Amino acid sequence: MKRFTFFDAVLILLFSLTGIFVTAFTFFKKGSVVRVEAAGSVYKYSLEEDGIYEVEGALGKTIFEIRDNKVHITESACPNKICVAAGFSNPIVCLPNEVIITVEDEAEAFDAVAQ
Repeated sequence: MKRFTFFDAVLILLFSLTGIFVTAFTFFKKGSVVRVEAAGSVYKYSLEEDGIYEVEGALGKTIFEIRDNKVHITESACPNKICVAAGFSNPIVCLPNEVIITVEDEAEAFDAVAQ
């Protein structure tokens, strides 16, 4: 039986710190544009304007809400509703309905369009 070594502890520590850094970076990252990909189309909304919006996915309507500079899906035509349960997160993906919602900086959104 192999024993737990110092290098095992260092590896676990590095993986843990990397996970914490990536999570914190994603959580605190601010954006200004909500980018919605739905059934092959791309839509953009301002993150600063609260509202309820609707897009048509592969299976039907997906309704999402922008509130307090955050976005979440409130209703979807998909069968399992995992995207609705995701709450205010980034990105939000509804695979059955082919809808992807991300929050981006305006510069990032422009660069993606320019490419």
